[in-house]
Amino acid sequence: MIRTLILLLLVLLVSTLKGVSQFLHKDKLVAYYPLDGNGKDESGNLQHGIITRGVTPVADRKGREGKAMLFNGTDGMIQITETKKLDYLPNQFSFTAWVNIKKWDQSVFWPLAGTDKVAPIFCKSYQTQDFQYRWGCTDKGFYMDGNVTTEVPNVLQKKGISLNKWTFIAACFDGNYARYYVDGSMIAEVFNPYRYELDDNNLVIGCDYPGAPFALDYFNGSMDELRIYKKSLFAKEVYALFKEDFTENIFVKGNVFDKKTGNKIPAFLTLKSSSNGELKSECNEQKEFEFKLTSNEKVYIKIAVLGYLKFSDSISLDSVTDNIFRKNFYLQPIIVGEGIVLKNILFVKSKTELLPESYPELDKLVRTMKDNPSLEIELGGHTDNIGSIELNQKLSEQRAQAVKNYLISRGIQAFRVSGVGYGGTHPLSTVNSEQDKKLNRRVEFKILKF
Repeated sequence: MIRTLILLLLVLLVSTLKGVSQFLHKDKLVAYYPLDGNGKDESGNLQHGIITRGVTPVADRKGREGKAMLFNGTDGMIQITETKKLDYLPNQFSFTAWVNIKKWDQSVFWPLAGTDKVAPIFCKSYQTQDFQYRWGCTDKGFYMDGNVTTEVPNVLQKKGISLNKWTFIAACFDGNYARYYVDGSMIAEVFNPYRYELDDNNLVIGCDYPGAPFALDYFNGSMDELRIYKKSLFAKEVYALFKEDFTENIFVKGNVFDKKTGNKIPAFLTLKSSSNGELKSECNEQKEFEFKLTSNEKVYIKIAVLGYLKFSDSISLDSVTDNIFRKNFYLQPIIVGEGIVLKNILFVKSKTELLPESYPELDKLVRTMKDNPSLEIELGGHTDNIGSIELNQKLSEQRAQAVKNYLISRGIQAFRVSGVGYGGTHPLSTVNSEQDKKLNRRVEFKILKF
């Protein structure tokens, strides 16, 4: 009986969530402008907009190029021809959008707003003093108002949003109350028992007509995912819409470089994770690699480029809070006989015992040798030229052997690694400063066979 009840509750929960998702995308949606480099309406109502002057494609909040629109703040707008669906919003409606405001427009036509700093999102009007509704931001909050049957309300909330930061905002009106949301959370509820009148003006995204002849305020910044509903969204629906957009994907991006020259190189990469399976991407001198993931988790990346040692690495994305994680990789070119300094290989002073700080660098070498099973190397121990030549020679040999022993302890076959001591006979610097002597005390590996 209890098990049956639990199953029933789960079914109801899933159905509710599914209903929310369907509602957010289809039901009651009057207009939906993804702003993916154009002014198309994806609601199915075909209320497409015409881009006018200073509006250009730009990267969205997830770093995807051309998936949002940048308004220049001086003459940029998108004009949508008047339609009956846009004309008649019953006395319940909702507006939602992602915005990244670069700069407030200085307006002298907003004494009721108590500020001259505005960022208009849209207005159902263009160069006319009459408008049905409009929506925007100020440095003190939001405004949402329009022509009404009694007087023009100037509905404001007192918490502003930050500049130069992607923010999800929503304004919902149920006929009595206007509710405002920032990043999925309601931050204000204002009593506003007005009835909005109809008009036949065009809808204009990115500017507002505040009242004086031919005076316009413009939006300066990026905008994405603008939606207009003919229903007041519930708080859980606003939150679901925010989370659906915000956690939709995580992007891992970056470039691959030649470790010796520092130049970008073309490469193919493979990423594996438990949730995303195996993904592939490529990059070159002009293009970053990009992996689109559905969850924060540990991922494993492999890179194989002709002429370079194969490379693998693991990345933990558990603590990533942004939608974009950037990571560059550096590949070692295969040059037989050339010495490569192992950085941060540290020993107890005048002894052969490795310090724990050396393990991360040595583990990278272990991983490189496992990724390249035909690779055979020489480990060369080097000291400075201070003190006994015989003691320095012996110390360099023992330190090279200590590194070899570490590699063997991590599963590398002994025949693939030889250890040689060079004492102080191969200095990187002949200057006897403390810094240069420290530079000469090192362990190198040299590719013998590949």
